[in-house]
Amino acid sequence: MNSARYGENWMDRLIKNYEEILRIASEKIPEAEFYLMAYYPANLHLPWQTPESISWMVDRTPENIAQCNRRVQALAEKFNMHYIDVNDGLCDENGEQKAEFAMDGVHMYANGYEIVFNNLRPYLQ
Repeated sequence: MNSARYGENWMDRLIKNYEEILRIASEKIPEAEFYLMAYYPANLHLPWQTPESISWMVDRTPENIAQCNRRVQALAEKFNMHYIDVNDGLCDENGEQKAEFAMDGVHMYANGYEIVFNNLRPYLQ
């Protein structure tokens, strides 16, 4: 996700590329079961961040991530694939990644991935 690099149509480009990858993969291995996961939440408002440190993730707002996730879910439905949202428990009241999980606003510490793992368990058993 990067509007500076791809312009205002960055999300359309992202989804178009995603769709092409899914089309090719499903044609090449039709017997495979595919699971698409929601994008994790980000946090652009951590006290230790600087304008420079968030410049590469400025488009990762709760609204953009939610929209991307809706579009990924629609792709899963279009291709008859599974969609998994394991983000329950990762967001604060603003819909951003909780600060206690945030290394840099995108990547998480082990405590965040533990929540992801626990949310994934039903799909792994």
